[in-house]
Amino acid sequence: MGTMGTIHHEYACGCIPFRRGRHREIEALMILRTKGYWEFPKGRKIGDESDETTALRELREETALTGELLPTRPIVARYAFARNNERCQKEVRYYLCRVPDGSRVREERREVSDHVWVTLERLVDRATYPEMKEVARHAAELLAE
Repeated sequence: MGTMGTIHHEYACGCIPFRRGRHREIEALMILRTKGYWEFPKGRKIGDESDETTALRELREETALTGELLPTRPIVARYAFARNNERCQKEVRYYLCRVPDGSRVREERREVSDHVWVTLERLVDRATYPEMKEVARHAAELLAE
């Protein structure tokens, strides 16, 4: 009997940080991973953290930003990939997070090599992967209301 290989499930939480820019327009933060793709800050839970606590901790660790999560439902991204010949299914929950205007980002250099504040119109273009473009599209719609 051939083995299909196990499917490994991963779960993470993150933030879509946003603020008002100099011209009062809403802009959201995207980070460039050292592996070369643009996305939003995210990471895995530690212990019995709530999703919200994980999202805010990861935001702080990766960007040094703090903020307040909006009470809207998280935007969920699901995707599959292969790592070390193992199939991985990943689910990430992203929370909209208001950060203070003029917030300065300090990148966590092991994982993040760059960042950019992007206007809502350009958010989808900046995201690298289709799943992230979908999250960005959803976020832009919610934030434009």
